[in-house]
Amino acid sequence: MQAGEDVALLIDDDARAARWLAPRSRPGHLHDRRCDLRVHRRGERRRRRGRRLLLRGLQRSDRAGLHRVDELPREDEHGGEGERRGNAPPDADAQRQRRDDRRHLRRGRRLSRTREGAVRPVGPGERHEKSTSVRGRYPHDLDDAIAVMRDAGFALDRVETESDRPTAGDLAQRALAEGYEACITAGGDGTVQSVAGALAGTDVVLGILPFGTHMNVAHGFGIPLEPIDAAHVIARKRVRSCDAGEVHGRIFFETAGIGLDAELAGAARHAERGRWRDAFDRIGRYVTQGTHRVNITIDDKTHAHRVMQILVLNSPYYGWGFPLLPDAAMDDGLLDVAVFPRMGRVALLRGVVALLRGEPLPHRPIRYRAKRIEMTSGAALAVHADGKIVGALPATFACRRGVLKVFA
Repeated sequence: MQAGEDVALLIDDDARAARWLAPRSRPGHLHDRRCDLRVHRRGERRRRRGRRLLLRGLQRSDRAGLHRVDELPREDEHGGEGERRGNAPPDADAQRQRRDDRRHLRRGRRLSRTREGAVRPVGPGERHEKSTSVRGRYPHDLDDAIAVMRDAGFALDRVETESDRPTAGDLAQRALAEGYEACITAGGDGTVQSVAGALAGTDVVLGILPFGTHMNVAHGFGIPLEPIDAAHVIARKRVRSCDAGEVHGRIFFETAGIGLDAELAGAARHAERGRWRDAFDRIGRYVTQGTHRVNITIDDKTHAHRVMQILVLNSPYYGWGFPLLPDAAMDDGLLDVAVFPRMGRVALLRGVVALLRGEPLPHRPIRYRAKRIEMTSGAALAVHADGKIVGALPATFACRRGVLKVFA
């Protein structure tokens, strides 16, 4: 890579994560940012689900101590005894605005938060005014990261995804067609997977600016999870080769598998979006579902297991960023297999709690490592790759070594 090279910078527009936090609540640590995004994703969806959930979401926001920008506590301009305006009794205009807000909530109308922080009702033909892109949520982080890369000699052409089209995968395909030497994506795991899938098997280098919740691919490569630090990694222009797995013609960079893992993946997605009832329903099916007998063929040797789930990992990190197999590598030319045999419900619940808390599992899975894994079963168990159902057993999982080039 030479100075002045043409690089496409893809910026994800995630419509689920609009931010209206005040500047004092702007996250500075990854854990804070994850919590903030979860809170506001949950709040954003509850405002759309009717009067009862809207009122409940508003009450929970009040209990959490969140304020609109125009209601932030400020130092009293007149000195006094250090009294803050946020603790003072509201004036008549503020009380009237709150009554109007509650009246619109009771009528089931949606509310839109303007750029200044005020709230207004949205009619049937209107759209929410909200900042939904990475640029809108983290403008300083993104601008600083771009400045770091430009100082290193990158000639960046900046494009952004839309809620419908073009997607991150579409823009990556366009970058390939137009002859770019590298493609840098700013977004979450879903964006990285889409772009990486488009770049797999080509000489175009992938750069990752992490703006997501877990960032398992970036974490597996040792890429810093702060955008500025990740930009400095890209600025070094050191390229590594990344493996990928393939099953039923679908490439995956994190995890594939069968069995109950699909239920956990669905529960995680529901929990991140604030759909707690759906998440607990998924976990309930996880606990009550039975086991299946699966034959695993590795290096011409067949192993029979009665399992609850089997994971095939390319990354050491799984699900919520949990290091399931910490010594797994994404550039060793091998896939790691974790087999979870039959266990009691109490042991299963302990394992789920450990995953949710990010703690080590109380029971270790049976482990294999190979370039090619074949699985068969008497039942047509669903097979997923990176959280998406791609087919059913029988299936063959193969490692495609060095298929992707990454700045790392």
